[in-house]
Amino acid sequence: MNQSIRSIVSPTNYRITREILIAKHPFNQRQIANRVSASPSQVSRVINSFITVGFVERKRDGRYSLTNAPALIFSVFPFQRKMLSMYHSTVRGTKKEIIEKLVENGGILCLESALEEYSEYFRAGRICIYHRNPSKLAGIFKPYGGGHIGVDIYYPDLSLKGDIEENRRTTKLRTVIDLACNNNIYAAKDLIEELWGLIIE
Repeated sequence: MNQSIRSIVSPTNYRITREILIAKHPFNQRQIANRVSASPSQVSRVINSFITVGFVERKRDGRYSLTNAPALIFSVFPFQRKMLSMYHSTVRGTKKEIIEKLVENGGILCLESALEEYSEYFRAGRICIYHRNPSKLAGIFKPYGGGHIGVDIYYPDLSLKGDIEENRRTTKLRTVIDLACNNNIYAAKDLIEELWGLIIE
């Protein structure tokens, strides 16, 4: 991986990268800097590192555009970040009941569980949740242990600010990023097509 983009998961660089990934139209550095409260020089470094590897191109009018969002995500994020479950257990109850209890207690659905909420067809084999205090959430669910529904709780190592929808699940973009970091690219293919119009066979 290119040495110049190793810090993509640092808080500010992540915010810059996310703005680039969600940009629907060509953008300039000042726009990105203002949106994420970053210095122009830091924005410039991130954009130039992406230009170097072909993820961003500079247009004739001086603005920039993203050339291949999935390639950026799959070529960079998994090398910097892994989805490591802080807590795993199996619990009793229905899947729907457990999900709602987790969300009521501050959990944010992620990975396959977020994907399931966006897809008409995908069905997750476990429940995946972000929580800022995994051990506290695990304690709440200890009395429900011994069932057959798998639950994995993850600490949000990347800030979830701007990455949460309806206060219950990660956005489509963050879901794709997380799935890439969990070596589950294929599961994200429908979201990739929806977000960027690219088909993964």
